[in-house]
Amino acid sequence: MYRAYRVSRVLAAFLSAALLLSGCGKGEESPPPPAVSSPAASSEADIQEPAQALQSSRPQGPYPAPLSVLGPQGVDLEPLFDSYYGTFLQIPQESTFSFTFAPGTTLNFLRVSPIGRCQIKVEAGGRVLYDANTESSSPLPKEGLTGGIICRFDDTEADRFTLTVTPLEEGVCLDETAFGLLEQGLPASAYLPASTKPKALGEYRESLALLRQVTLITGACWDAQGEVQVIDQNYPALLAALKEYAGEDGPKILSTFYPARELVRAGSAGESVATPERRSALIRSLIAHCEEYGLDGIDFDWETPKDESEWAFYSALITEAAKALEERGLLLSAALYPGDCQYLSSEAVAALPTLNLMAYDQFDDGGRHSTYLAAYEAAAKARGAGFAPAQLCLGIPTYGRPLDGSASWPLYRDAALGYAQNEADGAYYNSPALARDKAAFAALEGFGEVFLYHLGGDLPAPDRLSLLQSLR
Repeated sequence: MYRAYRVSRVLAAFLSAALLLSGCGKGEESPPPPAVSSPAASSEADIQEPAQALQSSRPQGPYPAPLSVLGPQGVDLEPLFDSYYGTFLQIPQESTFSFTFAPGTTLNFLRVSPIGRCQIKVEAGGRVLYDANTESSSPLPKEGLTGGIICRFDDTEADRFTLTVTPLEEGVCLDETAFGLLEQGLPASAYLPASTKPKALGEYRESLALLRQVTLITGACWDAQGEVQVIDQNYPALLAALKEYAGEDGPKILSTFYPARELVRAGSAGESVATPERRSALIRSLIAHCEEYGLDGIDFDWETPKDESEWAFYSALITEAAKALEERGLLLSAALYPGDCQYLSSEAVAALPTLNLMAYDQFDDGGRHSTYLAAYEAAAKARGAGFAPAQLCLGIPTYGRPLDGSASWPLYRDAALGYAQNEADGAYYNSPALARDKAAFAALEGFGEVFLYHLGGDLPAPDRLSLLQSLR
């Protein structure tokens, strides 16, 4: 739940997304967007209130507008407030805007929609609340998602907030801009490799206390007969240590299951679940495994069915397992890459309680993986496949990928990055600032939770640079 403090007709100054969607208004050719002409560095003394604009900037309903909005000195913003739908604001150089709210107002995020790459800085009370670069233009609304980029900062009570936008390329424009208060974040989960040594969990004791759920990976699979097999000898010891460190009030513990790798390589994985009888046998084996090891549920991670028939078998397995596990009070989730969401049947989509959306290893033209835009696009694909927001668990990687596309997965914990630094040694990571922005986006869109892949790649809480800590 959140409250957004919006500028109403001030928003017209920032609506280039509307320009793209509306075809430049009512059939008329769009006039050139007005440019902000400001000194290289703007101070509070350099900004002024646009005449008459604020009298019409108070929307009706539960979203109070700022009491005033100031723009750079000498800039006439008045035409923007009265121009037709589709006007936007060019930012050719560093420009500062000041938003004044009623005394006692508390805010903790900015939704901003820049066109082009830029630096976004938010300040209040003499403190810098947010300072990071965007990697691309903001996403446009799609599949029920709200467009824009979320810039999350600590809860701050102030009556004046300033936004400074510095273009990092030519042609930067501003679209819709709104401050808001995110009143409740999302719970977090994490994957944990079954190869993790039990002693290594000691340094993650505080991290475990912050998690709702931990899912072990690469510890168990199923064979051609639908029998569960433990494939990592460390698996039982790690489960025991995890329960000891987590305690009775700790996170739920699940395990990932998938067809044995040799079945996938041979192209015969689908045969193991091709009939109702085989699926029933597998589901019985999964339930027995949960009971034997004291698991709270299972996570499917079949990467990936080879064709339409295997996707149909997988969909049937998910649908039937969901019913059987629910009857026994066991949890169910499944991990999918964004592009694969479309292949599940509508019955499986409806039956699956939680989709762990693997919004990583998705690259942009610059070789960056798991950017903010990639997370947005991943969510849009899941929503387009029919998943409801509450079913979605957005994945955040704790590893980097080289910008040259080479096959390497360096861990975040070894990268020595700053709070808002995403690149180091030729690789792109998710910094605490980016992870926090993604988590806020997920919360605002009504997702169920977020997860880290994987816990061992993160710095242990309460380190201020811990990705998990940043999500709180």
